[in-house]
Amino acid sequence: MEDEELIRRIQAGERGLLAELPGRFIGPLYDFFRRNGVGEHDAEDLVQETLLQCMASLGAFRGKSAFRTWLFRMAKNRVIDRARRPRHARLAEGSEDDLAAPSHGRLRVDRVREAVPRLIPSRREVVRLVHEEDLTTAEAAARLGKSEQAVRKELSRAYADLRDLLAAGEEEDAEE
Repeated sequence: MEDEELIRRIQAGERGLLAELPGRFIGPLYDFFRRNGVGEHDAEDLVQETLLQCMASLGAFRGKSAFRTWLFRMAKNRVIDRARRPRHARLAEGSEDDLAAPSHGRLRVDRVREAVPRLIPSRREVVRLVHEEDLTTAEAAARLGKSEQAVRKELSRAYADLRDLLAAGEEEDAEE
């Protein structure tokens, strides 16, 4: 059955056919997100979000374009929305792809959260302000009474410390 026929029948009330949508589009959507620079874990999340949005919005599909075009426009909008969000906002949301240390592969978000309290207090505070309170470096600098450059340097050092702490944790796990 062609995509348009499937959608027409779902819109006509054959809700049981909804189960066919994910099987048709999980792979193509995942590949689309990966080609657009999204990491593997975030791509999986975006596939689910896009399919859920699609299923919830099927009543709005009018057939003025191919169904696949309509679906992939939703996916493209998700990529654009993701790119518009500041990196620190994605970190605060726990995006594993943004927390990955390049030389150490994928890291689990919970491991990052466990490592933050082990930072020295000044670095822990900068991370808290930027990632939990979602302040810009300029706002964090004003709050701390420091220059913006000093806050950026402290944040950079905090990230380096986190990479080291996480790498050490991975080595310990490998030994177990």
